[in-house]
Amino acid sequence: MVTDAEIFARYKVQRPRRLKSRHAHAMKSAFDINFTELEEGDYVVHVQHGIGRYLGLKVMPLTVKGSEDSPGEECIVIEYAPGDPMNPPPKLYVPVSEAHLVSKYIGTGKAAPQLNTLGGKRWEKTKEKARQAVRDLAAEMLRIQAVREAEQGHAFGPD
Repeated sequence: MVTDAEIFARYKVQRPRRLKSRHAHAMKSAFDINFTELEEGDYVVHVQHGIGRYLGLKVMPLTVKGSEDSPGEECIVIEYAPGDPMNPPPKLYVPVSEAHLVSKYIGTGKAAPQLNTLGGKRWEKTKEKARQAVRDLAAEMLRIQAVREAEQGHAFGPD
């Protein structure tokens, strides 16, 4: 039996790949970001620095001793909120090889998120709140499972 979705290729089916080395996961996720989905001005999240604004890709020159003809390294440019309103907003240059640390921001509603400052404490507080919420959810699920196991069930007869 073949469905119409398979005939007309409406859904792309991806088979999970087996990761062979311990570094394969990091390398796989480094190429998972689809840069065509990101547009300048989109909000992104860096694991260590928080919410920023994507400004595009830029080739940064490499400074290697004895080699002046180095082609450079492509970097993701992320703009963060200025710590001092008198200074321009700081930019973070993330090499594409470390793109697994960056993901597109997915928020609730259409309100624009507040940008984090580089080196600020707000992002650490946000991550800690998320960790606590996960712990609370896990504890609640364990409590519910314990209550279910303590209750006596009803065995239905065969059909």
